[in-house]
Amino acid sequence: MSKESKSLKAGIDYPKNWDQFMNWFHDEQSCLSYLKKLRWPNGFICPNCFSESAPYSLPKNKFKCVKCRKQTSVTAGTIFDKIRTPLKNWFAAVWYLTNQKNGVSALGMQRLLGLGSYQTAWTILHRLRHAIY
Repeated sequence: MSKESKSLKAGIDYPKNWDQFMNWFHDEQSCLSYLKKLRWPNGFICPNCFSESAPYSLPKNKFKCVKCRKQTSVTAGTIFDKIRTPLKNWFAAVWYLTNQKNGVSALGMQRLLGLGSYQTAWTILHRLRHAIY
């Protein structure tokens, strides 16, 4: 991903293959940075009061608005809200789901991501499919 670009471009700023995916999203922080650019391409905007002031950074990747003092996170209000599975796994699931011609099963997703639980894989797929359709 180009570090110079301020905003992401659809169809361009997206990994073309699995190796590129692994280079872009090698840890939680890289996933959070990508989401932050998607959500706030021109800088933070408070979802409560719409203030564009730079927020306070809090632990656990949360932000606090300078004006209204409400806390938020990059994932709040998205399909990634209140997840316990790492974002890296969610991003891998999204990439895998969107790059398969014949669909994806929860069992296949469980194996690919190395998840210990079929239920976790099923939940990820269910949430993604709900967001798509």
